[in-house]
Amino acid sequence: MKAKSFFRASLGLLVLGMMAPVTLSAGGVPGIQKIEGAWIGRVPDTDLQWTMVMIPKPSGRRASGHGSLDVGFALPPPFGPTDFLSPLLVEAEMTGPETFDFNVMWYGMRKPAHGSPMTAEIAYIGRDWGTMTFVAPNEMRGVHRIEVYLPYQDADGNGLPDEGQPPLYTEDLESINTRVPAPR
Repeated sequence: MKAKSFFRASLGLLVLGMMAPVTLSAGGVPGIQKIEGAWIGRVPDTDLQWTMVMIPKPSGRRASGHGSLDVGFALPPPFGPTDFLSPLLVEAEMTGPETFDFNVMWYGMRKPAHGSPMTAEIAYIGRDWGTMTFVAPNEMRGVHRIEVYLPYQDADGNGLPDEGQPPLYTEDLESINTRVPAPR
């Protein structure tokens, strides 16, 4: 009799433990939020906009993404003009049921000097990092730190600014991000 009661109690705790994550939500909607899908991000009261697609990793806690800065901003000297931007490369990791940290990298590019065999040269290295919070199943609010570096700050040539290099330009932004709706 005691074994049956213990088994029932254990089973009940197990079921509650499995249900608990399902009840966590953004905006009162059941379910743990996922970093996946196609997203449009905007900075309120500006024209700044980007789009990206996030693909979850098997763990469900991390995701990688690819996107574009559709409407950017002009950087002050010493960065100079750019002719185009590389795609955005994104890594993200859940930090709670409704939050995740992200790191985004991209490159400002310009046409090379006449006679160069290269198709482009890097004018600057851009980084955006911060935290996103789901406020509804298809909406996130973001806090961003934009950092910009010059190519010489990547002495080892791995495409990332070297450890300890200070950004030459920074800006803090907040964003609204909306998931592209599924077809009906």
